[in-house]
Amino acid sequence: MTNPGDRRTITAGLLLVSAGVLALLLGGLGIARAALLSAQIPYVVSGGIGGLVLIGVGLHLLSGTALGRERDRLAAVAAAIALQRLRRSPRA
Repeated sequence: MTNPGDRRTITAGLLLVSAGVLALLLGGLGIARAALLSAQIPYVVSGGIGGLVLIGVGLHLLSGTALGRERDRLAAVAAAIALQRLRRSPRA
């Protein structure tokens, strides 16, 4: 089950990845329309580099959320194993 903080982080990550893909597409369209190399540079910087940064930050948010969930699951499994060991250990 996800908490509201995780949902917000996932939503923000997906929005950032989507914005990055859109920036890459728009930058690519701008480069295709510009004939001179000097006219293509702003599209490379804003669309290409900016888009890659947005995608990277979005994926970082998504992977961080997934790793947090996995950490919580492993902690629950470790606690269950420790509880089973306590129940099975012979009492002195």
